[in-house]
Amino acid sequence: MLAEMSAIPADGTTGEGYPETVGYIATALSEFTRAEKIDVPTSYLEALWGKDLALAREYLPVSQFAPRTIVTATAAGASNEIALHLTNNYDLYWGARKERAATVAQILALKALMLSGVRLNRSVFLSATPDAYIGGESGAGYLVAHDIGRAKAVLAGSLGGPDIITAGYKGHFWAKITTHGKSTHGSRPMEGKNAIDAMMVVQEKIKRLAAELATNVSPLPIVPEHANAPTIAMCRIEANLEATFIPDRCSLGIDRRLNPGETLSRAMRDLEDLVSEAARETGCSINIHFPHKVEPTYTPPEDALHATLRQNVRNTIGREPRSLIWSHYLGLHYFSDAWGSAAIAYAPGTVDHGNVHVTGSERTVTDDELAATVQILALTIHDYVNRSSTANASSPQEE
Repeated sequence: MLAEMSAIPADGTTGEGYPETVGYIATALSEFTRAEKIDVPTSYLEALWGKDLALAREYLPVSQFAPRTIVTATAAGASNEIALHLTNNYDLYWGARKERAATVAQILALKALMLSGVRLNRSVFLSATPDAYIGGESGAGYLVAHDIGRAKAVLAGSLGGPDIITAGYKGHFWAKITTHGKSTHGSRPMEGKNAIDAMMVVQEKIKRLAAELATNVSPLPIVPEHANAPTIAMCRIEANLEATFIPDRCSLGIDRRLNPGETLSRAMRDLEDLVSEAARETGCSINIHFPHKVEPTYTPPEDALHATLRQNVRNTIGREPRSLIWSHYLGLHYFSDAWGSAAIAYAPGTVDHGNVHVTGSERTVTDDELAATVQILALTIHDYVNRSSTANASSPQEE
């Protein structure tokens, strides 16, 4: 199955092969349960972004991959209550064997349980979502916004395995700061007000803030270790392209990463206060916009799903797994923030976790690694959905 799906020519940056991949997943699910396709309207992102759509397009190719389709399926248990939501979180990465292997493992684990005839006390939901390079809003975000497959626990197929469990991700926001001055010819700078000068004041304040954040080391297992503390980075700057004119505006792109325990509201307010202070000092008008923002997410090892998965990884591979928080982010935050769900991730194969750019040729998964992951997921699904909904969160069901 993995070989067949990986053989579909695909490109995650253009959406090539996306309909074929979605069709393959739907057909595979239909062999043992009823699969449904949900078409996400092209207008959904436009309505979601609203007045910030034009600004968002500077950061995300939000017009790509339309129309978008989500594949879903439900493995019915004795109760209609959905105890667990399986998802690819949040990107099929069309063409990458590693990312496709996670979805394949989830499908095969669910298929094994359904065809074995074992009892499931509660139901399991599976989703395969398309979100490449657009922040997750058209996949995981759409499911959450429409309460599709809502569950108190989410097990995603990304950044894990064989002995790594993703317990969370840093939060994130992009900000665009713009200083406004008065343009004039470079030969008479005293007649204008240079927006770049005002931005230099902003930059110095951001550098001081970055130094302060670097001291806030977290006891949580954030990787890589040198990215443990919260960060703020200046990633983009632009102004007048005319070589001989002083610009009347200058824009700076900011990338802020938040550790679990921080909140978007406080971090954004701190940056707004910084900008207001710079405006008072320079006498310039300075505004700030936030085109994209993501709360941090973390599910501790004591959580019932997390503890159940850890036990089954340990029993299957014979060593203690590591539970980690990544310095970048994927789509777990939709489920944890909007639904309050416990959300973790596990996938087959090894990966260079320091590389946040993924291509199809970089990640490989052996048949043995895939088989072990299928076993781990099947056991975890069975154990978790059959445990009492009121059981102690730190005591996974023994089998």
